[in-house]
Formats: sequence, C-alpha cells, structure tokens
Amino acid sequence: MVLVEDQISAVRLQPWYTTVSLLGTSLTPDGAMEIANYKPTRVTIALDEDAVNTAYKLRKWYGLLFPAVDVVHLSKDVKHMTDEEIEEKFNATRA
Repeated sequence: MVLVEDQISAVRLQPWYTTVSLLGTSLTPDGAMEIANYKPTRVTIALDEDAVNTAYKLRKWYGLLFPAVDVVHLSKDVKHMTDEEIEEKFNATRA
C-alpha cells in the first residue's frame, strides 16, 4: 500500500499498487486505523519532495501500526512521473 498526497498521484500508481491519498501530508488516527484494518504487510510513504521530513515523521508513527514502513524519496510528484520512473523508484518496495 502506498500513501501519497493527492488523488491524481493515487490514481497514477493504481496499476501497480493499492493507494491511499492523504489529501495533504497528514493522516488522522482514525484514518490510520482504517488502513490498518486492511492488514497491509508493507506501507510505503511517497510524499512530494518538499515533504520528506514529514514522511520520516510519519514513518515512525506508522511503524507502530504496520509491520514494515518505507519512505520513497521523490524528485518530482508521482503524477508527473513516467511508467519507467515509477518502476525504478518503487521497485524496492515490492519485496
């Protein structure tokens, strides 16, 4: 499962992943628990380049809820990435 900032980015990743749009950079505790109900084995946080610090803060918190939490460093927004760039950036999270 990949958490992204906006709905367009979520739709862009859906051919490869289950996605959730945060509609910003935060997720309420209720929202996190709803995601936890799906029992994902791995959650990847892929926020825009300007929100890397926020992504790492979320990683600590989400690490209490999910077995594995990764952060993908983005140089541009997911919605502007090519298929090849998505494959390259997110390939490590498929393991």
